[in-house]
Amino acid sequence: MWRWSSPRWMVAVAAAAVALVSVEASAKATTTNGFMPAFQVVLDDPEEIDSMERALSLIEKYYPHESSSSPISHHAFVRMAPLDLQKEISKFVWNRRIIRQHFPNHKVYFDSFHEIYWMRPEFDLVDPKKIHYDGVIKVMFPFSTVRSLTYLKETTNPATLVALTSQRNFTTHQGTAIVIDFNRELHYADMGVASKTSEENPSCTSREPRIMIKAGIHVLPKKTNPLMAFLYIALHRGTFFAIKSVRNTFESSSAATQQQQKQQKPASSLALMALDNTMRALNKIHMALPLVAVGIPMGIFLTASIASFNVVLPYILHIALVWWRNIPPSRSAYLRYVATATSFAILHHLKKQGEFGFYMCVLQLAWIGACWYLEQSANMAHQILFAPIVAIS
Repeated sequence: MWRWSSPRWMVAVAAAAVALVSVEASAKATTTNGFMPAFQVVLDDPEEIDSMERALSLIEKYYPHESSSSPISHHAFVRMAPLDLQKEISKFVWNRRIIRQHFPNHKVYFDSFHEIYWMRPEFDLVDPKKIHYDGVIKVMFPFSTVRSLTYLKETTNPATLVALTSQRNFTTHQGTAIVIDFNRELHYADMGVASKTSEENPSCTSREPRIMIKAGIHVLPKKTNPLMAFLYIALHRGTFFAIKSVRNTFESSSAATQQQQKQQKPASSLALMALDNTMRALNKIHMALPLVAVGIPMGIFLTASIASFNVVLPYILHIALVWWRNIPPSRSAYLRYVATATSFAILHHLKKQGEFGFYMCVLQLAWIGACWYLEQSANMAHQILFAPIVAIS
């Protein structure tokens, strides 16, 4: 068993430092390698226009709270939306015509994190412009993940997306899509007059959102090894899932139906702002810092868990079963009780052998909390994290 005074902890810290230095060197070599400059697409095909109009109508039908009365921005995953809405969105977001036109010499994989996004001006204490990268994976893989922002509904005053890395500006218009490099494009949205408060601009109301579809694809060279493609996509999914599962706790709804919306707890705008500010600030300083901020406590937690694997195994099996079978929280709580009882039975055995300590109690509490938190994300994990990896060209 590892103890805090053990030399193995010092070795682990030294290894982490070496890894961070390697990440820094890799970042300098690959930040521009694989970068895809931003561009804009006009969706003027009559069938695509009709599909966008039907999709907007369905969004306002299925998500009335996000589309009208909410004071903050919201995200909802397309894969968790009603099937008729998913079908309409698939007709104009990264369809085969657009992919063949812009990426004829690449291997393209669908991302499972397509989102419906209701964008509203939000107060930001640190950076009013909210300059940021969308992703954090800029190293190890010279591949591109690109995200399209397809605008279904604009407000009275069009916004401008400022792509700083590409040194290009794009005016947001209904029926257009702006495409940016997810991990390497530093950007922000200049909302112009619409970014002012309602007192400064009476024609602007915080409840009127811009509605768009955020949709990502992975663009890889044709001859990319399938195993490398799988590892890259798995890393992207895991990182993005961790970020979204945290943000989801602060938003009032990311559910697909009105009944699920009512079961969500009210969002905390202040907590959401603090979370966004922290991660954006760290990512702008260095892309590794958000990973380090999350990775250090997670590393300590996982290392302690590995050192006491027999104690935490019931919790691991519990989470694997809940995620894989998509067991709802109302039922998974009973399984958590079984996992906890089993783990404490193992602890009781260890106590007789003199291996029971304070840190083991802390580890138990941490795992009980982790189980409760991960149970709330079971549907998201089942629908999105474990979604099939589909190549479309």
